[in-house]
Amino acid sequence: MSDKEDIVEILCYPDDLLRRKAPPVREISDSIVRRAEAMLEAMYESEGVGLAAPQIGWNARVFVIDAEQDRSGNRIWFNPNIVSFEGSEESDEGCLSLPGIRGSVERPARIKVSAYDAEGRKREMDLEGLFARAWQHETDHLDGILFIDHLSPISRLRIRSQLKTLEREAKKSGRTGMKPAR
Repeated sequence: MSDKEDIVEILCYPDDLLRRKAPPVREISDSIVRRAEAMLEAMYESEGVGLAAPQIGWNARVFVIDAEQDRSGNRIWFNPNIVSFEGSEESDEGCLSLPGIRGSVERPARIKVSAYDAEGRKREMDLEGLFARAWQHETDHLDGILFIDHLSPISRLRIRSQLKTLEREAKKSGRTGMKPAR
């Protein structure tokens, strides 16, 4: 991968690429793993917990997560799937594609997931806590869903001016293909 390809820019709301449903990865090649590793570094640089391929304009079912922020273990996931879920918990969420915006989101407390790791092995895991929340948040990104779509109507009203500011900044910078806040 060239130095230019190593540079990962995180797209911000309201870029319409964030609303696309990503197709599955057909083959886990060295170049795809390197691209995911570049995503991981961008996530760390931005002090995030997770980052999905659509957030960098890559239309593929790939995300990276490091809920422990310790840079160890498997952190790159291809073709992730939520197999089952149970319970419910509400917690504050933010997103690298919605800088400065936070909101309380209710999600299942425990999930069973499957995905392929960077070595191409299929993995199944039972998750809870921040790892489960991040997995659900990033899976939403792969389906074109943002955490703000889960907010209550009152919470959406509270962030409306922040969304409008992001829209104005995007328009001013010349980004195209944007859809206004609902």
